[in-house]
Formats: sequence, structure tokens, C-alpha cells
Amino acid sequence: MGLLGTKFTMEGDFLRKRLWDMHQINTIVPDQQSRDRVHAIIHEELVKGNFTESSRQK
Repeated sequence: MGLLGTKFTMEGDFLRKRLWDMHQINTIVPDQQSRDRVHAIIHEELVKGNFTESSRQK
């Protein structure tokens, strides 16, 4: 299962470990550059209610 979220969510093990421990779901996260971009989109756009087409495309 793919996991997207803030860098803290994607890089930490708390959610990935819980998904594995409770449901045996192995998660994968994007590479570093993609994690940085997803994190930036969340904090610079989504939390402010901005939903841009360029971010949707990425």
C-alpha cells in the first residue's frame, strides 16, 4: 500500500508499524524528492485550502 502524508508521517514508523502489526499491510513511501514535494504541497497549499492543478498533476 502506498503511503502519502507529511514527511513526519512518511518517514516515521509509527503508522507503518501499526498497519503492519494490526493488518499485515506493508507500506511503501515515495523517494526523498517526492516526499519533499508532497510535504510542501500539504503545508504550503492544502492546509490553506489551495488546490492547484499543477499539484494535482504531480
